[in-house]
Amino acid sequence: MSHKYQDEEKYLNLKQLSPEPLEISNGSMTSRDNIGINKSRRNSEVEILENESSKKIISKITRYLLKAQKYSSIVFSVFALLHGSSVLISPLISVEIADEVMMMSRTIYQMPGLEGILIFGSLTVHILSGITIRILRNIRKKSYYGGSGSSPERRETHNSERPERSDVINVTKRKNKKLDDDYGLGGVATFLGIGPRKSFISRKLGLSPLSFTGYLLVPIVAYHIFQERIIPLIIDGDSSLINLGYISHALARKNIITFTGLTFLVWCASYHIVSGWMRYLKFYSVKSRKIAYFIIHGLTICGAVSLYKIGQLGPSTGYIGGKFDQYINYSYQLLDYSYSDFI
Repeated sequence: MSHKYQDEEKYLNLKQLSPEPLEISNGSMTSRDNIGINKSRRNSEVEILENESSKKIISKITRYLLKAQKYSSIVFSVFALLHGSSVLISPLISVEIADEVMMMSRTIYQMPGLEGILIFGSLTVHILSGITIRILRNIRKKSYYGGSGSSPERRETHNSERPERSDVINVTKRKNKKLDDDYGLGGVATFLGIGPRKSFISRKLGLSPLSFTGYLLVPIVAYHIFQERIIPLIIDGDSSLINLGYISHALARKNIITFTGLTFLVWCASYHIVSGWMRYLKFYSVKSRKIAYFIIHGLTICGAVSLYKIGQLGPSTGYIGGKFDQYINYSYQLLDYSYSDFI
């Protein structure tokens, strides 16, 4: 039989079949599975592009917020320098000189318009920008660095690329690079020469020591401003009577509470400001951290000694003493917490 008839016979033996997906003989995947994989890949690519776009937007916003946070801290540092010189340093020389320095510095930072910028404006910008930065960074971490919305491959890649704790410390010692914020200033381990350790605050609360002291300062500074500035404005319309005698009067009324509260305020503010400036100036060496600790604890000791010397003035009497009592009691009455409950 010729080849022509053989081909015709094969053609007649063919059957018409309905169009259905065919399984590959080697037992791998069907064409439907292949289509599903392609669709999944396209969705994954779209998700990656969306994540990259949102990450760029968050990074851009964060950069602007970091600048706002930095420059607002510089502005507030001007006030902190003026105020600190009158209540921390000058009383070590003489309380009378300190009172004069306080009056002179107050005429500067309480000038119309300037107080709103140096104190209230800079504090508001610094606090709000810091909180917003933390929120944006948490969003970015959850979406890109191992959050519930990220892929297992991306989480595994990120975790594998993170340096070990010892690597971070060794790089910091050798090249004076930035130390992880979770380590703060390094703690007592810095002085013992065994390398900085991750702080207790970071391990338990997930906050760096710098951020933690910042959050602590928000209610403390707010109450201090309310007690020293806002209450006199509410009662008398100005705060011209506020001087070191007011602090002495408060110390005479309740020495332990006032002394402890103001000393703790000095320590928190010193730690936050000094460690914050170290970051801005990129001072990360062990020597720099030791110097920072000496400055922080030195300012705290100066504050405690100054408070002791101010307290030696005793309570004010007469009209001034009555006004001071009115100021102090106002805050307790506002909180429905009478001063007599402390006694």
